[in-house]
Amino acid sequence: MRRGLTGFVFALAVFMGTHLCGAASTPSAQTGKLKAAFIYQMMLYVHWEASDEPLNLGVNKGSPLEEELQKFTGRKIQGRTLRIISIVNDQMPNEPLHAVFCEQKTKICLIEMYSQKMKPLLIQDIESELCSGSIIQFVEKENRLRFVVNHTLARQYNIQLNAKLLELALSVK
Repeated sequence: MRRGLTGFVFALAVFMGTHLCGAASTPSAQTGKLKAAFIYQMMLYVHWEASDEPLNLGVNKGSPLEEELQKFTGRKIQGRTLRIISIVNDQMPNEPLHAVFCEQKTKICLIEMYSQKMKPLLIQDIESELCSGSIIQFVEKENRLRFVVNHTLARQYNIQLNAKLLELALSVK
C-alpha cells in the first residue's frame, strides 16, 4: 500500500505541476495522457468490492482518451484486472461498468445505468454538460488540471473514496 501511495502522490505532483499549455507535445495530447494516468490513479483509491470479475471502466469509443486508457488494460486494482470498455454511440455495453469517464461530447444515458442499479463512479471532463451523478470532475485552475469531488453523492452510492484522494481534491462537496 505504501508503494502505491508513493506512486499516487508522484503522479499527482506531475499531474498538478504540468501546465495545460506548457507541455512538450501538443497540449491536448499531453492533457489526455495526464487525464488517463490520473483516472487510473484515482481508481486505485476507491474501495472496490472483492471479486474475481474484472473492474470495468467505460469510455467513448474513438475518443482521444480511449487510446490512452487502453494502455492501462490488464493492470491490477485491488486484485481485479482493469478492462477498458468502449461505449459505442452512447449505447450501454453488456458488461457492468464500475466507472465511466464522461467526456464533453458524451451523452451517456445515465438513467439506464441507474435503472440497472450500476451507480458507477462517474468521472466528468472539463466543460462537459453536468452529468447527473458525477462524483469526480476535472477542472482547470490557474492553467493547471485539478479535480473536485462530490463526496456526498459518493456516500449515497456507497462508493468509498480513500481519504488521501479527498485530501488532494481542489474541493470536496
